[in-house]
Amino acid sequence: GWAALNLEYRRVGNGGGAPTTFDDVAAGIDLLAGPELDLDTTTVVTLGHSAGGHLAAWAASRGRFPQWQGGVDVTHVISQAGVLDLVAADADGLGGGAVAGFLGHTPGPADAPLDPMQQVPLDQPLWCVHGTDDGNVPISQSERYVAAATAAGASAELVTIEGGDHFTLIDADSEAWAQTLGILDTIG
Repeated sequence: GWAALNLEYRRVGNGGGAPTTFDDVAAGIDLLAGPELDLDTTTVVTLGHSAGGHLAAWAASRGRFPQWQGGVDVTHVISQAGVLDLVAADADGLGGGAVAGFLGHTPGPADAPLDPMQQVPLDQPLWCVHGTDDGNVPISQSERYVAAATAAGASAELVTIEGGDHFTLIDADSEAWAQTLGILDTIG
C-alpha cells in the first residue's frame, strides 16, 4: 500500500559528497510532489540503510537550512544501521575514513546541517533498526542517537535485531525486514 521511490545519488568519486549528495536526495524527495506522480504527500517516510540511513535522518531536518527549504516534508524516518553521528563515525574510523572523504574534511560543529546527531531533536519520529552483531556500523551509532534524541524530547526508538549483521536488515526474508514492515504498519 505504499508508493515507493528509490533514490540514487552521486557518491564520492562520482561527483558526490557534500553538498551534492544532499542536493540529490532533497531533489529526489521533492519529486514526490510532481504532478506526474499524483501522490498524497501528507505522510512521507524516509527509509535507508547504512549511509542511506544517515541520509534518511538528514532529510527529516533539511527544511531547517535555507538551501533545502521549501520542499516536501518528511514525516517519519526509519534508519537501518544508519551512520547517525558523523563525528563519532569518523573518530571510530568507520568505512576506512569514509566520513572525511564524504565531507572533504574531518567532521565538526560546522557540519551541523549534515550530521543527524547535531540536529537532535528531530520533529519527526525516528526508528533505528540495528543488528547487535553489525561489524560495519556498530550499534552504538543508533544507541547514542536514540539516547540523545529521547533526552531532548524527541520520539526515537531503537529496534534491536539480536545477532543481526549489517546486511540482515535489508534481507526481505529476515526477521529484521519484518520488523521494518511492522514499523511501516504503525505509520500507515
